[in-house]
Formats: sequence, structure tokens, C-alpha cells
Amino acid sequence: MLKKVPPVAGLIKCTFEAARTDETWLVGIGRVCHLWRKCCCENDSYRQELAIHVLWLDNKFIRDGDVVMQVYSNVIRILNAEGVDYQASEHEPVRTSEEAARVRGVELKTGVKAMVLKTSEGDFFLILIPADHKVDFKKAAEMEKTKHVSLANPDEVLKLTGCKLGAVPPFGHKTKLKTCMQDTVLDNDWVNFNAGLRTRSVKMRSQDLKKIINPIMF
Repeated sequence: MLKKVPPVAGLIKCTFEAARTDETWLVGIGRVCHLWRKCCCENDSYRQELAIHVLWLDNKFIRDGDVVMQVYSNVIRILNAEGVDYQASEHEPVRTSEEAARVRGVELKTGVKAMVLKTSEGDFFLILIPADHKVDFKKAAEMEKTKHVSLANPDEVLKLTGCKLGAVPPFGHKTKLKTCMQDTVLDNDWVNFNAGLRTRSVKMRSQDLKKIINPIMF
């Protein structure tokens, strides 16, 4: 390994480390690494070190499980493996179901909310409901035979699913979760959901979604 580290490599490495919470940066890492390599490798003495840093960035931000890009890849891989019809799209970041419906150009009711819930015993499960509905915590508690349930906090959601709040898909998570689906999700022939990123969506048939997940219906 070369002893001299090009200043730009350390600078960009620190920049990406500081930008971990900015999803826009995360999505563009692959492209940035490509341009960095193309623009900065003119000097042969830097080629090896730059290659090492590019590999570090790739492993750190795209391939390890603590980044939502991996969940998006899981979703697409599962859809392809199942051979179902779907449409994947990229759009501006969205944080609410209403924003998502607007940028997708669809009715709010076609969205699928994937909410991670926590029982009073500390167990977690996923509940899927139409985007124009709210979670019925009392009914959810009855289904799980527990005193009460609550929303998992952002750290718990990230640890379990690999996603930030608002980006959790119905499947493809970092950790496999027991999943319950409200039957009204099937009222729409086609449904939409964020696919691990607030900037990526998937549209697919609701019956195919049910088939892939095999959820507990309520």
C-alpha cells in the first residue's frame, strides 16, 4: 500500500462520513465514486490509494446492512425473483403519505403504509394499512394478545428494517418481521409504497404483494 494518502481522498471520506444522515448524498454515492475515480486518478502514484478509498466508500455506505440502499436492493431482488409485474421509480424525497401520493401522481388510498409496532412485552411486528388510514392500536393489541402496542421509535425502526421512518417497505427488511395486513389494502388492484428510500417507490399489484409477504390478514 502506498504510504502517501492523497488529501482529497481523506477529505471526501470525511465528507461522506458526515453526510450519512442525508439520503440524497447516499443515493448518489455510486455516481460520485465513479466521477472521483475518473477525475482524480490521472496521477499514477495515487491510483492504488484512491482505489482503496473507493472500495471503502462502497462497502461502508452501499453494501453493509446499516444503509437503506441495501433494503431497496432487497426489494427489487425479491420482485425479480418472484417474476411479478412492477414499476420502480425515483423521485424527490417524501416524508408523508400525502407527499408520496402527490409526487407519484396517484390517489392517496393506493399507498401502503408499513408501520413497525412494539408490544408491551417488547416484541416487534409490521402492520400494513392503506395510506389514507390510521393504525388502530387497540385492534393491533388484541391481535397480538398484549396489553398495548405503540409505534417503534426511529432507532428501533432503523435497527430492525435498515430504513428511516417513512421509507419502510412491506418486505425486504434487514430483519424478517411478523407482518399483518389490513384487508382493505386489497381494495386497490395496484398499490404503491416507498421501497427502503424516501426517493424510491414501487408500484405493483396488491394480490402479488399479498402473495410475496403471506401476511396475517385482519
